[in-house]
Amino acid sequence: MTLLTVLLAALMNSPVFTVTRNAFENNGNIPLQYTCEGANETPSFTVSGIPAGTITIAFIIEDPDAAKGIYSHWVLFNIDANGKTEIIIDNSTPWIKGANGKGENNYTGPCPPSGKHQYRFKAFALDALLDVKEGALKSDVEGAMNRHILAQAELVGMYEKTKR
Repeated sequence: MTLLTVLLAALMNSPVFTVTRNAFENNGNIPLQYTCEGANETPSFTVSGIPAGTITIAFIIEDPDAAKGIYSHWVLFNIDANGKTEIIIDNSTPWIKGANGKGENNYTGPCPPSGKHQYRFKAFALDALLDVKEGALKSDVEGAMNRHILAQAELVGMYEKTKR
């Protein structure tokens, strides 16, 4: 989130669209249980400050430090946000799953082959239901979001394997 986003929201007297995680702070370390070295548990997130007019939320976790380009860890879309100001995204949330970097429709935890990687947890407030099917690639979901994004928020987590 940029300073300009915060200032504009304050001037317009509207809440700031944010994505948070109780288990780690922005730019903090991702706990082991959500990684390949732990239980690979699906984390939960809170999306708040959802702007008026939002119909759905899309949620994407990606690793921009991956050797072969940006790697998708979780792609979710068409999370119902109509009339809501806050949503908890976890295993009980109704959504449609897109394909991750392995081509699977589920969460895959951080597992960098070497070094510390950053992981971007991105939420998008959309003014439409996306017309893409379960298993869609991240690029297809992003293409469908084009011209429908009302707000975007990002949380960054860091992870480096402890075992080699």
